[in-house]
Amino acid sequence: MSLFAILGVPCITLFLLFADDRQPAGGTATLRRGLLVLEFIKGFFYAIAGLVVTFLVRRYAFLSYRGFPLYLLFLFTDHLIPALFLVVMYFLLYARQSYRVLLCFGAGFYTLIALVEVVARYGHYEPYHLFLLPAVRMGGLLFITIFFVRYREWYGLLRILFLILLVSVPFLSAAITWLYMRSFLFWSALVTVLFFFGSLVYTYMEWKR
Repeated sequence: MSLFAILGVPCITLFLLFADDRQPAGGTATLRRGLLVLEFIKGFFYAIAGLVVTFLVRRYAFLSYRGFPLYLLFLFTDHLIPALFLVVMYFLLYARQSYRVLLCFGAGFYTLIALVEVVARYGHYEPYHLFLLPAVRMGGLLFITIFFVRYREWYGLLRILFLILLVSVPFLSAAITWLYMRSFLFWSALVTVLFFFGSLVYTYMEWKR
């Protein structure tokens, strides 16, 4: 049951890379795939710092089941800290790299986070950690990556718009978590599906521009 949580991000990344019709041909394609695998591995190990901060917050944060404090707790631990670390890495290390390189780095980043969380919660799994959170993170990774690329490419008001969209991703993701934790199960599942498939559709539309 934990396979979706662990393999979801790598699988959706592979799907998008093979679905991208802007593939290089011949030996260049083979070399490019090797470089993308390397970026995945780099992202995998860069996630360690984000995990350390996340576990410290979980260790010392006070768990409240009231509305807004509950939202803030899961905003920081499940969404904002990983997304912030990923975006900082994008800015510091990949300011000029292609979408595919960014996506592979981000996929490795979230794969280690998912693997560690699955191991840490062994024997205490629930639908949120096995299905909802991985799906939200998949959609969040796609949105963050494409918004970062567009922010980098545009200027003026459009650049500000994409920055706002980039910043809003973890906050929207946390709202989905809040719905689940407040037992709005149908709405949390519905918004998760819309969020995930919306990220796929938006990515496809951006490719076809």
